[in-house]
Amino acid sequence: MISNTASMQFLFLLPWTQLLREMGYEVHIGCNFKEGNNCTEERLEQFRTQLRTLGIPYHQIDFHRNACELHKFKKPMAQMREVLSMGDFEAIHCQTPVCGVCGRIIGRQMHLKVIYTAHGFHFYKGAPLMNWMIFYPIERILAHDTDTLITINHEDYRRAQHFKAGRVEYISGAGVDLTRYKTAVHTRGEVRQALGIPQEATVFISIGELNRNKNHAVLLEALARLHDPSLHLVLVGQDHLSGALQRRAQALGVQFQVHFTGFRDDVPDLLHASDVFCFPSKREGLGFTAIEAMAAGLPLITSDRHGILDYSKDGVTGYTCSPGDVKGFARAMQALAGDDLKRRAMGTHNRTVAEQFALPQVLDQMREIYANTLDVPAPHTV
Repeated sequence: MISNTASMQFLFLLPWTQLLREMGYEVHIGCNFKEGNNCTEERLEQFRTQLRTLGIPYHQIDFHRNACELHKFKKPMAQMREVLSMGDFEAIHCQTPVCGVCGRIIGRQMHLKVIYTAHGFHFYKGAPLMNWMIFYPIERILAHDTDTLITINHEDYRRAQHFKAGRVEYISGAGVDLTRYKTAVHTRGEVRQALGIPQEATVFISIGELNRNKNHAVLLEALARLHDPSLHLVLVGQDHLSGALQRRAQALGVQFQVHFTGFRDDVPDLLHASDVFCFPSKREGLGFTAIEAMAAGLPLITSDRHGILDYSKDGVTGYTCSPGDVKGFARAMQALAGDDLKRRAMGTHNRTVAEQFALPQVLDQMREIYANTLDVPAPHTV
């Protein structure tokens, strides 16, 4: 089971690894524990300890996150080849573009079955032309070396139907443990006090690493446009922009309304202390944090791109805007800030919508996919 980062393994893939173990497989994990992770070093060490306790072998593979830097593929591919030569491996399950390239090339060279989960193609409706020129031909060509291609949103699934993979499957995301987000450990008041947010404020929250694709800057611009000090914005995630958003907030004069928390393990508490979830990404395969927010009963303000549209419906789950539409985001924030009844109604509706992305349902889908691809039949569900 390979992925670019260790954080992807513990955030999304560990239940799939456990499922394969239940089906009789020994599973090894290969990922980068050193770079690119959206968490703290302490959290990474906790994950290593967890893997050792569970008896799951893991390997440092120096994957990077830029599929265009071809010179960086040589080292991780050599490391993978070394690991795979150690045992009688049957299959490799790879995630995301870089691992998808490395895994499918190595898999074919070593005559392994190859499963590839595309956690959101980089070519999609509205994507830059360069994405189509680079990523589309790569995915189309490597589909020939893929026994099972798994997609997690309907736009990608429709497009993948035209690729020459052995099988093309759709699953409803990596699976969200919805029960974790239905309640909080600390009260709304306690969390707000700890963050320095007034109890009476309307709180917008966005969760995800701070990078250009997540597009948090549009939220800062929208907040500044409203000139309302009772509105606060909480941004949760590792900063990969070297403080650029903090500097932008200060330049816009909203630095006292914006709260940068870094990586947090208490996401359910943060969601239940907030009023609206914002997700302005330029591209998302699906967007698991938005589904977690729906499970917590929050309305959404999202971009109108890619996999987000599988669940975000304008005027129903909240509001959708073009990623660059500052005025649109400002109007949506103002509309929900001023209507508590609408927020509650949309949030109640969203709890129901989130159920289709629940972890047990996804594991049932993956059990069937593994059974159809690998040599061990799926056990009966109890």
